[in-house]
Amino acid sequence: MTARRARQSAYSECPTCLDRILWAITAKGARQALNYQPDPAGNVAARHEANGGWRARSSPPGEPLVFPDKRFMPHWATSPRCAPARDGDGQRAAAQDVVAYLDEYRKEHTS
Repeated sequence: MTARRARQSAYSECPTCLDRILWAITAKGARQALNYQPDPAGNVAARHEANGGWRARSSPPGEPLVFPDKRFMPHWATSPRCAPARDGDGQRAAAQDVVAYLDEYRKEHTS
């Protein structure tokens, strides 16, 4: 991880709800917003690394953690204002509308 990437994965405020969050890097290199405070009910294990960044991995509640991992909750799961942006059903409905439109277009423009 580069120094720039480590700085990006530190603490900040959610741009939508202004809650304090921390950014962690997943195993695939994606950034994931986590609630600032550790949460025993969370499903993400994260550890603070020497470069100042956080590393996150999926960890079902009840799974024992190895020090220095701490359990966190993903921010979008607990913030009512941030959750709609991650709404899978809304995205699915929009995709279905596009598919229906394309089907109709094909019917009208093919012989």
